[in-house]
Amino acid sequence: MVLSRRLLRVIFGLSLVGGGAITCRADEYPPISEFQHTAWSAREGAPAIATCFAQTPDGYLWIASPIGLYRFDGVQFQKFQTAHGEHLLDIGISTLFVAKEGGLWIGYTHGGASLLKDDRLTNFVDAEGLAANVKVFHFAEDRDGRMWAATRGGLFRLEDEGWKEVGDDSGYTESLAQEVAIDEDGTLWVLTSQNVVYLPRGASRFKIAGPQVAGFGFVYRYGGTIWMTRSIRHKPMGHQTPEHTPYLNGSVVGHDAPGYFVDQAGGLWVENTGDGLYRVSDASRVSSSDGVPPTSGVEEFSSRDGLSGNEIFSVFEDREKNVWIGTQNGIDRFTPSKFVSVKLPTGATDLELAPGDHGSVVVTTFHGSAITIDADGKTGNRIGAGGSVSSLYRDPKGALWLSTPHGLSRTIAGRSEQIALPDFHRRRGIDNVLAMTMDKGGALWVSIDGEGVFRLSGGTWTQIKTPSIPSKTAALCAFTDSGGAIWLGYPDDLILEFSGKGVRSFTHSSGLELGNIKTLTEEAGTLWAGGDTGIAFFRNQIFNPVQLADRKELRGVFGLVFARTGDLFITDRSAVGRIARSELARLPRNLEQPVTYQSLYLDSSPPGLTPRSSSVQASDGRLWFVSSNGLAWLNPLQSWSNPPPPPVLIKSVNIGDRSFEATSKLDFPPRTKSVQISYTAPTLTSSENVHFKYRLDGNDSEWQDAGTRREAFYTNLAPGSYVFHVIASNRDGIWNDTGASLAFHISPAFNQTRGFFLACAVVFCGLIYLLYLFRIRQVLSLHETMAADRMAERERIARELHDTLLQGVHGLILRFGVLTTNYPEGNSTRAALEDTLVLAEKMLIEGRQRVRDLRSEANSVDLPEALSEAGHEMARNANLPFVLQVHGTPRPLRRIVSEEIFNIGREAINNSFLHAQGSKVEAELVYSKTSITLQVRDDGRGLEPSVLKSGRTVDHWGLPGMRERAASLGAEFQIYSKAGFGTEVELRIAGRIAFQKGQPLGYGARVWRGIRRTMARSGATKRMPD
Repeated sequence: MVLSRRLLRVIFGLSLVGGGAITCRADEYPPISEFQHTAWSAREGAPAIATCFAQTPDGYLWIASPIGLYRFDGVQFQKFQTAHGEHLLDIGISTLFVAKEGGLWIGYTHGGASLLKDDRLTNFVDAEGLAANVKVFHFAEDRDGRMWAATRGGLFRLEDEGWKEVGDDSGYTESLAQEVAIDEDGTLWVLTSQNVVYLPRGASRFKIAGPQVAGFGFVYRYGGTIWMTRSIRHKPMGHQTPEHTPYLNGSVVGHDAPGYFVDQAGGLWVENTGDGLYRVSDASRVSSSDGVPPTSGVEEFSSRDGLSGNEIFSVFEDREKNVWIGTQNGIDRFTPSKFVSVKLPTGATDLELAPGDHGSVVVTTFHGSAITIDADGKTGNRIGAGGSVSSLYRDPKGALWLSTPHGLSRTIAGRSEQIALPDFHRRRGIDNVLAMTMDKGGALWVSIDGEGVFRLSGGTWTQIKTPSIPSKTAALCAFTDSGGAIWLGYPDDLILEFSGKGVRSFTHSSGLELGNIKTLTEEAGTLWAGGDTGIAFFRNQIFNPVQLADRKELRGVFGLVFARTGDLFITDRSAVGRIARSELARLPRNLEQPVTYQSLYLDSSPPGLTPRSSSVQASDGRLWFVSSNGLAWLNPLQSWSNPPPPPVLIKSVNIGDRSFEATSKLDFPPRTKSVQISYTAPTLTSSENVHFKYRLDGNDSEWQDAGTRREAFYTNLAPGSYVFHVIASNRDGIWNDTGASLAFHISPAFNQTRGFFLACAVVFCGLIYLLYLFRIRQVLSLHETMAADRMAERERIARELHDTLLQGVHGLILRFGVLTTNYPEGNSTRAALEDTLVLAEKMLIEGRQRVRDLRSEANSVDLPEALSEAGHEMARNANLPFVLQVHGTPRPLRRIVSEEIFNIGREAINNSFLHAQGSKVEAELVYSKTSITLQVRDDGRGLEPSVLKSGRTVDHWGLPGMRERAASLGAEFQIYSKAGFGTEVELRIAGRIAFQKGQPLGYGARVWRGIRRTMARSGATKRMPD
């Protein structure tokens, strides 16, 4: 290579002396081949020519391009647009910088700056101190929170009133500031066109760092270290000499490079114009003081390797240690991988894996042989030949066993021998060996599909038979533990142990709930099993299932391997996962406690894992895994720190074709039925595997599992207030339990308000009341009709009585009066006739009174007096006390009602005196505003239950008569009685039925009458009866 550029590394501080090479563990400098590469182009929405990147605290990656400003959440590229109508000063963006408080500073090629904070954009141009035509090169923020800007017009500092140019009063005399940076000590460094000047923290004037450095540029490293580049051979700075000043040799790429970048691990990334990307895994390898360039360690990555383009415009490293490259065609991401892929020779398919010698592994190939391969991908000699290999096993003595259609092949120390399978093999051509293991006596146990388990000892095959299973049932896996016992795993939760003590069988009753047992291993004397539904360990003579935190589930476990660190690595259908040794140590103390499981497939392990794959530990401690795409290994000693949980953001809410920004609280219009909420978790590593859960307070009773979906849909939401919550977990299952939330309110329409429902309730009650009044009117009309019919009948009877009986009696009185005159005074006969005439006169008078009563109901009987007379007359005959109590003010009753109440009361009083056999009879008459109530009670023997149930006694019709009279009035009639405790008869009649018209009304009746009259005046209704 021709030396064309040197990189001078200066560790800026209090002095410029020393500055040796970077020291770091070798595994901290992974080569570019150990990174996962992902590329996005315009097809995926990525902008071309990304000139600079930045990452804000919310996790978003911001990208400047000639067509505008974009942000990326790991899944979707979105062109920036503010929600409040502000606009960028220009689409020509020269630099991006994130301040400590989270704001994004934007510098423009044609001058000016903008600050994006809390979704508000503030522009700074001439009025704020930055000329509109002066390019902004870089921003920096010092330890005291002051912002600095390097521009074509000089150095500027942000003050309260705006940007202010730094001038002679601060010792800065340059008219140009190309770059500005803050080192790890808080010193401010500025690169000008001629010098490097610096301002120590707390100082007020700048100092010159060294001689003229035209062509220099800054390169930044994580942690505050600053590197510097230049195009000419370096000159001594200050008192340093070339022999003591270290530099980075830029000739590693063979020609001038436009830019450099040092990542957190110390790797040097070189922007190679037109030829793609170059990388040196350890930047210290190109640091020297003699100008001699390195001869190895330079890696190239270009479009031939999948890079989106060979023209590179920017390099950036995010907080998750992803390195981002902007090219002319799109954007590329390099993610540090925990796995190292190893390329296999052509024809290596249907792989099986076993440990080899000196850190290598043995891998089966398409041609029925096996090869050794090391961590660098170097292959060794082939082992065995002929036919496909169905199983591969390395025994404790180091011999390698391969199963082929021709039998078994045993290879040790470079020599192979063929061993025939049992006789049926020659007859049927069986070649599917499922598992092999060797016992402590050196006998080989072989499980053959469809034939069962066999033991090879001394060249003789013996079939293993046990009552627990049919003889031809094959084991899916086999393992020999440290004590020499043989363990065989079968379908349907069955494990058999063969030891010197005999055969033991373990099933569901022994705790097995794994389905088909596919793998067995041992660690520190504890046996572990894996199957269709998870893993379990053997302790206290039972298998104890292992529960994973965050309700994770393992499916189809077919690989278990313990690293030398004690960590357990699990292979299932979709992933390679890890459970740390510290988590496993807690299991014996608390079997119910879930353990933390770290999934490695989500960010780095090879895809396409299949149940035919396997995992082994090589002699050097590396763990090897097989997938449908090849081989990969990982170093279990690497750092396993869990990444932080992803930030969670709610992006927007869509109502139909309207979109709303996620503000503090949203108010949606009435009749909003469907709500679509968009959310995200800006994480830049395996963001496609971020898992979400959400819940809508006011609608959901529990969390909804959304998987990787980033939208929530709700339909038919009722009016009211809601709060939407969303949480997320990263690829390792670390949850952000705080998440994000958004409150919103759906306003009710008129027919959804409380007032509307109250009005409906009032109308409904009013309708019920009107129906009630209508029914009352019907009852009253019926009673009036009945009363009219009864009155007509009474008048007819009165006429008949008057025309017949009374006239006849009157005629008899006249004739007897004539007869009386035929007898002298003092004659006994005359006296008897005169007495008879007196009685007849009284009867005639009473008869006429009854006729008058029949013809008129103008006045009702005096009910209290009538009941009192009837009761006391019966009391005298029965020689028992009687008391009538009257409550309330007596009111005139309708005559028919008065008579019926009297008849019912007299019957009840009569029954008490005649049949109760008590010591007293009481009556109570209660007048209220809305009803009249009559109660008759005694303290006698009471009614029999059968009488009370049937309502009558044999040959007695008093009780039915009372009920019939009450029913004719529409009254309530009840009899309460218990043997030995007396009887009470209660009659209750509504005032509208009982009282005569024109009497004072109750409060409810008065209100209703007022409503009725108002409606009558408006012509809205007909007059209703009182």
